Parts: sequence; structure tokens; C-alpha cells
Amino acid sequence: DGFDTNCNGLVDDVPPGDADGDGFTVDGCTFTGDDCDDTDPHVFPDVEYGSGFQRQCQPAVRPGYFNSWAYARLNLPFYFQDPQTGIHYLYFRGHHNQNFHQFGYATSADGVTWGAIQGPVFSRNTATAVWDGRNISHPAVAYIPGKARPYVMAYHAQHSTTTSRLVGIATATGPGGDSDGTFKRQDMGGVAVSAPVLNVTANAAALDAQQVLHPSLWFDETTNLLHIWYTGRRGVTPFQYAVGHAVCNTTTSDCGTAANWVKTDGNSDGLPDPYLQGVASSWDLDDIRQAFVMDHSDPTGFFGYELEVWFTGAQNQIGFAEGDINTAASWEVSDMNPILAASTSPGHMYAILRALAE
Repeated sequence: DGFDTNCNGLVDDVPPGDADGDGFTVDGCTFTGDDCDDTDPHVFPDVEYGSGFQRQCQPAVRPGYFNSWAYARLNLPFYFQDPQTGIHYLYFRGHHNQNFHQFGYATSADGVTWGAIQGPVFSRNTATAVWDGRNISHPAVAYIPGKARPYVMAYHAQHSTTTSRLVGIATATGPGGDSDGTFKRQDMGGVAVSAPVLNVTANAAALDAQQVLHPSLWFDETTNLLHIWYTGRRGVTPFQYAVGHAVCNTTTSDCGTAANWVKTDGNSDGLPDPYLQGVASSWDLDDIRQAFVMDHSDPTGFFGYELEVWFTGAQNQIGFAEGDINTAASWEVSDMNPILAASTSPGHMYAILRALAE
């Protein structure tokens, strides 16, 4: 029509209002359409998911009101669907300031539309010289049927006076905490927990020789084993990260002490197996950190794997892998990685700046 209808600086270069061809328009410079990012065909407001990935035009949850426990930032989400009620939970770390972090959650009936944030449900230990006195991080939740306190939350934290970071657990009677709305430093039987359940491996060659971080919980109902996949930091410079694995038998224990947890060592060399390692010349730069493990969406597919794994590489991009529960050698990393990267919208930003100028 002789006009720059999508505000990208060009005239009649693409169909009006739908530069990325996803079927949703921005209605040119007026921004009355539905597509909030017309440079990316995977970003549009349709809540009906198909194959591939779709960013929503709005965040699932937002920080709280000014000066609240989570007003500055929400990050490090963990998704969990309560098998008792079917309600979807999104746990996250709320950021009040650089030294004050707490955990909260939001709920959803359909996993798409989320309610207001709730919490805090867990905070740092305020005692003196304790292992989790600072920087609690990366909440992960699982449900263990038959236990007095069946909802288990794993997390990592920093010692109140040193730089060590280790993984511990807290428990509750419900997915939103006990009747007072908090998780307690107790095992699944109600015994107090005052130490981490995953420590570093005292060997410089181990994947977790220096730090144990970023837990992801998964419960196997067929074996009654509770699994933690975690990130280990090696004691080298520059630091390298890889994903390891540990397991607790919930039939014989309530999983509240380090003695209850066994790190997987398939070749019996005394070192935990690396389930997921990066490649120096690849997109992850031999630096794999947070991993989220879940049931495979297609367990009877070509490879027939039990689990799918989503993980973060060194450049803050998301990768995908799949494999079996107890066999690190079976894990296959997708050739299509990185699956998801940060969104870039130069055309959208140009349009905003132009509208402001006008």
C-alpha cells in the first residue's frame, strides 16, 4: 500500500502486519494486533500448543508489590504437577535484594494461565555458621506417596560464612507447605534436617569436587527411588560444570541425611558419573549447568527413552537431551541444540522507538 505498515523501515516488503508469517498480526504501527513479537514466528498469543516451542506474549508470573519478598525479581523456575489434585505448580526464587532470597510459587488449573504468586514458603537459615545461611536457590519439588511429609523440596545454598554450595532438602504435608504455608527442614518422617544431603566429592578429578548445585528431583514410582540430578563444579580454572546423579531409596529411608543418598558410579572408579557434559568447541562451551528432568513425552518413540532433559549451556541457551534413568551412557544430546535462545526483536524495538519519537 506504499507505506511502512510493520515499522521495520521498509515499504511493502512483506504482507502488512505479519512479518514473521505466523498468522498473527501487529496491525502495523498502531500495535492493535495480537502478535507481540512479529520478528519471531514462535511468539504469538495462542494458548493452544502444537509441536515446537512458543513464547507467550506475557510472562506467566510477575514480581510482587514494592518492598515485598519478591518485588525485585522472579527466577529459577521449577515446574511440578501435583499427582493428588492435578494442579500445576511453578516454584521460583523471589529476589528482594542481592542477599535476600526466598522461595514461592504460583498455581494453574491448565498449566497455561497462572494465578498470583504465593509465599514465601521457604527462607534461608538465620542461625549462625550454617551450611544454608545464604543464597538459597533452585527449588525442586517431588511427591512421595505413603510418607508423613510426602512433598520434598530440594535446593542448594551457600554456607553463611564460606563459599561452599551444597544441596539439601525440606519437606511439607502439602505442595504449598504445611498449614502455616511453609516447608520445614525435616525429612519425610518429620526428623529435623540440619546438614546437606549432597556434599562435594573429595577428589580433584570429580565433576563435583568444588560445588554441588542446581538440583532437579524426579520420583520413580516403579522402584520407589527418589532421584536428584545436580550440577557439579570441578576444581579447575576456569571452572567447568557437568550434571551428575544421586538416588535415595524411599522404601528404606526418609532421605534426610547424606548417608541415604548414593551418587551413581557405574564404572566403580570412586567418582560420580557425568550424566551430561559439554563440548569445548560446541555451543555450550563445555559448561552445562541447570538441568530439568521429566518423564519423556514420547517413551515409545524411536529410541524409547524414559526421560527427557532440558539444560542450560554456558551462553544461557537451552539444550535438550534424552535417556534412561540409571544409565548415563544412554543419554543422547540433540543435534539441534541449542533448542531455545534469548529472543531478539530488533524490528519490534525499532517500532517502539519510532512510535515514541512520533
